[in-house]
Amino acid sequence: MSEESADVVAQVKSSSRIKLRYLIPAIIAVSMLLVTSLLPFAIEYGAKQWLQDHGVETVEIDNVDLNLFTGTLVLQGLQAGDGLNIEQLAVNIDWLPLFKQVIYIRSFELQQSHISFHQDERGLWQLADIKFEQADAENDEESTEAQGSGWLVVVDGLNIEDLLLNVNGKDLKLKLPVDTLKLSLSDLQDDEQRLVTELALGETDFTGFGYQLSGQAMRLSGQFLFALSGGRDIAASLKSEEVELAVESLKLAQEKGKLLATVDMIELSDLQMAGLYKHQLESLAISKLHLSPLLTGAGSLKLESMDVKQIDADLKGQVLLSSLLIKQLQTHAMGSVDDDISFQQLEVQGLTVEPGKTLNLKSLAMQGFKFVQQEGKQKLAAIETVNLKQFSMQGADKGSFDQLALSGVTLPASGGESLGSIGSLVATGAVLDTNSSYHLKRLQFVDLNTTLIKQKNGTLRVLDDLTGGAKAKTKKEQLKPAGKSVHKVEKSKAPVVVIDELLVSRGSKIRYRDESLFPPLDSRMQVKKFRFAPLDSSGTRYGTLDMQMSVGKHGELSAKGKVWPRAQNLKTDLVVTLKNFDLPGFSGFIESDFGKSIKTGQFNLDSTVLISDNKINAKNKLLIRKLELGDSKQPGKAEQAIGMPVGMALDMLRDDRGDIEMEVPISGALDDPDININAIINKALMSSLSAGAMTYALLALQPYGSLILAADLAGDLIKQAAKPKLTPVVFDELETELNPQMSDYISKVAVLLKKSEQFRLQICGVATRIEAEPVARPAAVSPGEEKTIEQPEGKSDEELLLLGQARSDMVMSALQQHGIATERLFTCRATVDEAKEDAKPRVDLILD
Repeated sequence: MSEESADVVAQVKSSSRIKLRYLIPAIIAVSMLLVTSLLPFAIEYGAKQWLQDHGVETVEIDNVDLNLFTGTLVLQGLQAGDGLNIEQLAVNIDWLPLFKQVIYIRSFELQQSHISFHQDERGLWQLADIKFEQADAENDEESTEAQGSGWLVVVDGLNIEDLLLNVNGKDLKLKLPVDTLKLSLSDLQDDEQRLVTELALGETDFTGFGYQLSGQAMRLSGQFLFALSGGRDIAASLKSEEVELAVESLKLAQEKGKLLATVDMIELSDLQMAGLYKHQLESLAISKLHLSPLLTGAGSLKLESMDVKQIDADLKGQVLLSSLLIKQLQTHAMGSVDDDISFQQLEVQGLTVEPGKTLNLKSLAMQGFKFVQQEGKQKLAAIETVNLKQFSMQGADKGSFDQLALSGVTLPASGGESLGSIGSLVATGAVLDTNSSYHLKRLQFVDLNTTLIKQKNGTLRVLDDLTGGAKAKTKKEQLKPAGKSVHKVEKSKAPVVVIDELLVSRGSKIRYRDESLFPPLDSRMQVKKFRFAPLDSSGTRYGTLDMQMSVGKHGELSAKGKVWPRAQNLKTDLVVTLKNFDLPGFSGFIESDFGKSIKTGQFNLDSTVLISDNKINAKNKLLIRKLELGDSKQPGKAEQAIGMPVGMALDMLRDDRGDIEMEVPISGALDDPDININAIINKALMSSLSAGAMTYALLALQPYGSLILAADLAGDLIKQAAKPKLTPVVFDELETELNPQMSDYISKVAVLLKKSEQFRLQICGVATRIEAEPVARPAAVSPGEEKTIEQPEGKSDEELLLLGQARSDMVMSALQQHGIATERLFTCRATVDEAKEDAKPRVDLILD
């Protein structure tokens, strides 16, 4: 071969080597392009074939996009039967971890999907129409051993939007619309993994295990941190930051549809956890919560709203709470006696709880509290507002508070009757030891208004109703075993109650009505001053009592001195004074015994009461002015015991003005005292009603008339007129107000009494029988209309007597306003004048 030929051959071989150098990479590149282009079709074909092989009849896939360089797979428009419909599925995988048997998914996105799970006839779970064969346990174990260690799947980011998940099983059903689900894992820092979460659910329904649960919407967002290395427990290392949760229209019911619980909204903001035991919460809000008796088994609960701010708590029971506000809470407790408890608003500030050690409360305020017992519709309590400040408990026994104030207190009621009300009750400076003592610096009742009613059967209305009264006692006796001795139960020592100062405000009212008497006793008292300090139930210290009260219409009661309030050994050193007490109200005490009523009279008492060692030593000075008896429909049963008519017996005690004055000492044991009556009858005094005084009265009262029973006021006739009457004060029919003419007359009577201080006046209200009859009165009509006549109901005898009493009260008040002392004025029991033609509504005035 020539040299030229050899050169040509060498050039050809060199050119071939150069072409092969570029051809091989080109072939590889083309192959990869072919694989990349064809692999999506292969994946689509394989997926369809696999789905069809597993029971899915119709399979559609719009597009499969694969990028091997970035590890991205996008599947669009997957529809496999009716239960699996995915608009788009995108997965991004990191290739290198596959060599370590780790499937590391950088991102997983699912959009506009409908996925259904259900159980087949054999109880096996299926995804849509996809049928899975039951795995053989032995083959599965052999396969696992052959494969060696398993693969680890790690998802760094999950993003699901518009997913509807349906689960239908034999025992449960779930409809779960996921509007948004985002999970994002950050890089590992300081052995902690951070998970950012965002979840939004639509209208959710769950039925299973005998219950139905539904919710309108739920939103959750926040960040969670947990440890993945160092052998630390993930649950113990779990932390959270900025967690927000909102649940709307949550309902829990039985499968048959009966509601168990509902809540309109639950909102939780800025939850921070440190492990599973320590929690901090910025706020928690609940609105319109309702729990039914079917859920609790004990009663129902309704709550308009609850707002809690700044909670710091752990599972050990330690709680720090900045504020709690509850509005419109109602509970109904079911049992042998149904109770309703409700309040309009409850606000708590600064609550700290350390279980078994301390409980501290800065303040508590409650409005509109009510406690009603359904049996008998008894209102046990109602309070407009409650305010508690600086409350503290150390353990379960010891505690204190700075102030407890209750206002608008309605006392217990029963059968339409109430014990009354308290305007406000304020307790300050309390130290509590529930085992031994309760100590208050001050307890004050403001505007106390209470009513005690003794019923015809002898029980106290409301009080005995609440405690069971005679019925409770009967049941208690029935529980005693017959023919067996009952062992005495040793009573625990009662705690000592100490109140440094007990006050009842001026104007407080106490009413006592005794319906076991006929006519009933109705006594009313009004506080002018009440102070007791200190009240010590241990009896080691005496308390000083200073009490002044008005009693009845014009009476005054005062009590001053010392009291040792020990139940086992009461001691007193008191001075008691009662002035100007009207006696007609006590008529019921004597009518059944003596067949006489008390027409008029005024009672006065000066007493000193010493009690010690269960013995009493009391000195009582009684003064009864103008005691006069009237008739009664009740027969007297005890008049024979005194050996003479009661009227005659009283006359023996009277002085020349009809007054009775005596001293009645009492001594002996408290349960059986001796009463020694040594009546001191005043010597007869010459009558102060001289002829001159009567003549002066005649002239002073002109032109309104003279003494009705004394046409001639001279000489012996005056002495015979023991009870001269003045011209009565006349009222208009059915009226209790004075007209101008009678007001002028009253002023002249007052002048007479001022000029002649020896005069006393008896005031007797009278109603007339004709006032009880209904009177037809024409009604006002428009022109052209027919007139109709109103027919009012007539008045009862009781109403007539009240009308007469109101008239005497009006005259009494008018004379007092003119400066006439109460001890010179005496009211009578009201009467009804049966005459229908000549009788006038009036108040009779009788000089003494």
